[in-house]
Amino acid sequence: MKNLKMLMLALMVSLFVVSCSKDDDPTTQDLLVGKWEFMQSGYVDTTGKETLYDWDSDCETKKDYLQFLGGTVLKESYYDDCSNTVDYNGTWTLNDKTITTANSDEFGSRNLEIVELTDTVLKVRFPYDYKYAKTTSTTKDSPFAFIIYIFRKGAN
Repeated sequence: MKNLKMLMLALMVSLFVVSCSKDDDPTTQDLLVGKWEFMQSGYVDTTGKETLYDWDSDCETKKDYLQFLGGTVLKESYYDDCSNTVDYNGTWTLNDKTITTANSDEFGSRNLEIVELTDTVLKVRFPYDYKYAKTTSTTKDSPFAFIIYIFRKGAN
């Protein structure tokens, strides 16, 4: 009888452990899908120092955003004032911790390394290159190693 009780206890514990496994945790892709509002941007210099700035939007009541939709559809929207948006459409794929985007903007495609991803924060970085410098105030000889963007999950 004692062995039967021990066997039943062992079965109950094993069922509990199996039912509470990490299979229910969201995948990277599950966390990524949605609307992400720009929060900060910045860079990592060649010494490894990270510098971040609050995102400067042209509209105080609407947020610029990046949206990862199911089926690998990507949408970027920037408000040039509170009534007009500049929209870019493209696609995205995910491979481990790298998001590859192909956009209709001036950058074309880019590989974004996921630095941090939670249900509310997405931090990505990509290597600095001269193609990016031509659209900003930086120069070809800039000391930047990576460009950084930090997003906050917004309402879908």
